[in-house]
Amino acid sequence: AADWLTVKAIGGIREVTFFDALDLDGSPNDVAHSSRDTDYEQTSLDLNFSGALGPVHYTVGAYYFTDEGFTNNPIHVLINGAVTLDFDSRYGTQADAQALYGQMDWEAIENLTVTAGARYTTERKDLDRVFGFSPDASTVPYTYQLPEGYRAPGAEFSATTPMGAIAYRWTDWLNTYLRYAEGFKSGGFNGEYSNITGDQQEHEDETNRPFLPEEQQSLELGAKSSFLDGTVLFSVAAFHNKLDNLQVSIFTASGAAASVIRNAGKATVEGLELELAVAPFEGTTLRANYAMLDTAYDEFTDAVCDPPSAPGAAPDNCADENVANNRAFVHAPETAWNLVVDSELWTLPFGALRATLDYAWTDSFYTYPYQLTGPDDPDCMGGAGNPRPCYDATKQSAPDTEVPAYGILNARLSLAGIPLGGTRLGEVALWARNALDEDSANNFIDFGPGFSSLTIANFVEPASFGVTGIVRW
Repeated sequence: AADWLTVKAIGGIREVTFFDALDLDGSPNDVAHSSRDTDYEQTSLDLNFSGALGPVHYTVGAYYFTDEGFTNNPIHVLINGAVTLDFDSRYGTQADAQALYGQMDWEAIENLTVTAGARYTTERKDLDRVFGFSPDASTVPYTYQLPEGYRAPGAEFSATTPMGAIAYRWTDWLNTYLRYAEGFKSGGFNGEYSNITGDQQEHEDETNRPFLPEEQQSLELGAKSSFLDGTVLFSVAAFHNKLDNLQVSIFTASGAAASVIRNAGKATVEGLELELAVAPFEGTTLRANYAMLDTAYDEFTDAVCDPPSAPGAAPDNCADENVANNRAFVHAPETAWNLVVDSELWTLPFGALRATLDYAWTDSFYTYPYQLTGPDDPDCMGGAGNPRPCYDATKQSAPDTEVPAYGILNARLSLAGIPLGGTRLGEVALWARNALDEDSANNFIDFGPGFSSLTIANFVEPASFGVTGIVRW
């Protein structure tokens, strides 16, 4: 390494074997249960070169990623309280990705830095799929819509995403910046699609048809400041994001009750983030973060389209209308904040006693992009010339699975820096997670009218307490 050149290589290999089983109805009756048995492995390598040439600091590099996974996902459900079905659902995925990237920071004049960068990414994805059903797998053979050995044709996705920023340091304690960036989320395949009333051709069409990459344009304006000899730090950032070909996970509540990814349309996401850190006296820090989010669909359609009739043509039979004003924006709480107090209480000959309190609060949010109207909503108009569809009793309603606002308090008391001989240092900590035993649900799945409106909920982990010992050397 030299001032003008540093070479860095980062590689990783990961293997995961995972198994879970879930009784979805939570009752002693044989209503709905499933399991997943997954084997997964990935390999990645990042090689980059960085350095400084006069007023210019640069980084260029290349990235490679490959992964492969296979999941066996048998499912048993009771549909409409009358029909029992067993599903043989298996899917395997493969992906290969390569990227080239570069960034340059140029100090154009004193205190003014101009940044420019770009990344080119290309990905190849493939899918293996098996899907069949039986009224009783122990006695009746499966009927397969996608038989053993079926493989989607695969697809390639690529994009060039630029980034540019300008930052100006007004004083030693104030820095401001303006940043523009574009993002790219690769497309893929719906490996879980299922519909027991559909034929093999329908399943092939759905499995072979990739959803498109999601694209994002982001503009951010911010400032970072420091006061009172660095004892007070304050940052603020406002952002405006536009998303196109928005990828949305839609729970179909049909067949094996799986989710599919659709390019629902376009959206605008705006927000404000504030961060404050104060050191009122030596050894103690107070930190606070606040985030405000405003989200809206510009276009949204639940359309399930037929393939284009000719290359380059628009998809056919997209009967669903634009319902942007009647769909919930998911996992987007309007506000969220947290407070942290971290203090060294006592310095002892055999270590330092430290206490930390952390409280995090999250506003309510929706978990699926369902209709916002309910059965008691008489107003089906979203504005002049923009009618909002009335409640559809055949589909789920977002308010039924809205996660309420909740807060979590964590606490930790530790004795750190305990000398254990040589270079070894020990730490002993008492901790409490969710110390106030908040019992709010943080996720829902509404299986819809086709499954007798079965709704399951996941809850935040209950209060837990423990002791941790750590040795560092």
